[in-house]
Amino acid sequence: MSAGEYLAYKFGELDLPGLSCSVSYSGNITDYNFGVGDLQTGKPVDEQSVFNIASIGKLITIVSVFKLIEGGRFNLSTPLVDLLHDLPAGWNRVQVGHLLSHSSGIKNYTDAPEYWNEYHLDVPRSRIISYVADAKPKFAPGTQWGYSNTGFYLLGLIIERISGKGYFEFCTELIRSYRPGLMIIPTDDRIVNPQRVRGYTRQAGKIIQPPYYSNSGTFSAGGFSAVLHDFIDFESAIFRGEVLSDLSLKAIIQPYLPEDGSSIKSPDDKFDFVMTNGMFRFENSGRPYLAHRGEIFGFTSEYRRMIKDDFSIILAANADWEFDSGAIIEEVYRLCVRD
Repeated sequence: MSAGEYLAYKFGELDLPGLSCSVSYSGNITDYNFGVGDLQTGKPVDEQSVFNIASIGKLITIVSVFKLIEGGRFNLSTPLVDLLHDLPAGWNRVQVGHLLSHSSGIKNYTDAPEYWNEYHLDVPRSRIISYVADAKPKFAPGTQWGYSNTGFYLLGLIIERISGKGYFEFCTELIRSYRPGLMIIPTDDRIVNPQRVRGYTRQAGKIIQPPYYSNSGTFSAGGFSAVLHDFIDFESAIFRGEVLSDLSLKAIIQPYLPEDGSSIKSPDDKFDFVMTNGMFRFENSGRPYLAHRGEIFGFTSEYRRMIKDDFSIILAANADWEFDSGAIIEEVYRLCVRD
């Protein structure tokens, strides 16, 4: 069975409106598309369909941060207070590397009830920070792991402060410096875009469109949408060394090590990972890989880079209900690389 045949079989099993997958292996990109991107019009998912990739877009934030580090403006050990002002006193010991590795101890703003009362509003940056400004840090920076969208939101503010440009402007220019025309764009459901896939959720047994979700709340923590082929094209260029230096790539690929020389690991047995500067690093049968997942109203996405095989894959569905995207990616990898 080929990867395409397997994906077609799995799509037939799953109750999904649409599914898209792009695979890069040894320099070649292959795309697979199934179903529809709009249930009302029946428009099919194709090679030009734009999916909300949510937190997978954190890779773009990571790359942008390292691009600025390469410019000599700061480093992984630079304290947050040296880069941003008017921050809570409890964040004084947080460094850039702590934000990237989710080891800052800063509360995740998406865990704040106030956020979910206002997720549909286009609020200012300061409002997002205010959700968690008074929360006591969960642990001392660099000592434990705790997923924090706030950390990546702060990285976006750093990018803006140091570059003098808007976050999306800086990131878009960086992407276009590799290849103009790549469809990796800020998410904005209010803009009419015939390529944009509609997301769906389930409610009372029916499949419906979810409510509007403002990109002011995702920003640098997952505010990008993309044609999957274009995302994996840019991702492959990153790991080929066409965007960042070898030193930066090593920091993204290798485990993040705090001052005591330990590593930042999963806090439970459900997921056995070690954090790098921005990515989750897993190992399967001696094969290390980087991974990230994206979940937002109407969309589910999953990304993986097999470090030793020059293999990367992104999978996305315009549905936010649970399905085992990780297992699907694992099988596609097996079929493409052939153990």
